[in-house]
Amino acid sequence: MKKIFALLLVLAFLLPGCSAKNNLKDYDTGLGLQLSLPDGFEEFDSEDFAYAISNEDKVAMDSAKMVVFVNYENDDYLKSLGGFYKNVEEYGKNISAEDTIKTFSGMVGDYYVFDYDYDDFYYKIACVPGNGGYYIVNFCCFKDSKDLPARFDEYIKQIKVTTVRETMGYKTYSNSHLTIDLPESFEEEEDNADLYTDYVGVRFSLFDEEFFKEKGHAYPASDKEALEAIREIFGDTDYEIKNDGDLYYYVYPEEEYTYVYALKKASDGYVCFDGITYNEYAADMLPLFVKWFKSATITY
Repeated sequence: MKKIFALLLVLAFLLPGCSAKNNLKDYDTGLGLQLSLPDGFEEFDSEDFAYAISNEDKVAMDSAKMVVFVNYENDDYLKSLGGFYKNVEEYGKNISAEDTIKTFSGMVGDYYVFDYDYDDFYYKIACVPGNGGYYIVNFCCFKDSKDLPARFDEYIKQIKVTTVRETMGYKTYSNSHLTIDLPESFEEEEDNADLYTDYVGVRFSLFDEEFFKEKGHAYPASDKEALEAIREIFGDTDYEIKNDGDLYYYVYPEEEYTYVYALKKASDGYVCFDGITYNEYAADMLPLFVKWFKSATITY
């Protein structure tokens, strides 16, 4: 009976999900992601990561010290910077491309995992899909640590995407006439008349009643009529006006760039939304331009 009891105790420690998880504590990153780590970890501020946690002040031996860093990249954010990934495996391969892999790189369940050494440290990275983008969870310890690298595998298994946050990776930009939600990758010009990244831009201008009169057009009564007038004024009548709900737009391709035009009525005219991207990205970017322009709110 004693032998059987002893065997059951051993199995309890070895079987996944029995006591391993019970010895860990859940830590909420505030990013819609939960980590499970031993007790004694404390969050600290990091300039390069959205979330960072360490047990450095709780353990005496360097070999037991570890840090976990977490970042998140929204899929729209990545696309605005020219990064188009079908899945987490493609994303993970791109992330790991510049590192010299130490022992492994590839899919582990639903996550892409790889490891490498740098200076005195060992890193194991998990790329985790969720919330319309990808988390990068970076486990780090001293390179001469004997036990922690193996434990990282268990910690990775316990990572959970816990909440859905549609606005993660987005920022609200505003100018004198509107507010619009765009990925945080955009840089701002004066009064936000132009917002851009290296691969895509969004520009805003105002066409008032005087503008239409000067061009020989009556002042339009609706967004659609205004866009029809602008299309004629610009000589773009070969291009079809489309709509997505109450947003009317048309797409104008040139030799190198593709433009997307849409209008929304303001108190003193029509705000023109002008999206621009390289032709090679146009098919992927068009749904985003429509999404972004629909999110805009006219404030004046």
